[in-house]
Amino acid sequence: RRTTYLRAARTVLITYLANIGVKFLIRRARPLLEDLPALSPTLTDLSYPSAHSSTSFAAARVLSEVLPRAPLYACATAMALSRPYLGLHYPSDSLAGAGLGMAMADLLP
Repeated sequence: RRTTYLRAARTVLITYLANIGVKFLIRRARPLLEDLPALSPTLTDLSYPSAHSSTSFAAARVLSEVLPRAPLYACATAMALSRPYLGLHYPSDSLAGAGLGMAMADLLP
């Protein structure tokens, strides 16, 4: 299992770095609603794709090789759904992040 856990850590890190690259390439601003401020601070004002979604789904994809799938994907889905709820992302940001995470997990050895 150690090999899988190391692969998961590496995949999450590389996915996060790829996510940052995509954010700075796309440069989509976070949602801004005057009467409904975001419920959490952020490092940047860039929104697309959601790093929480991408890293959560990348981890779920890799760890599902040695751990039960349902709880892993349930946690990743909850994380992705929390981002628009908190006012930090558009739903499409979370969806794109999930797709990026899954793709990175499949592409990285």
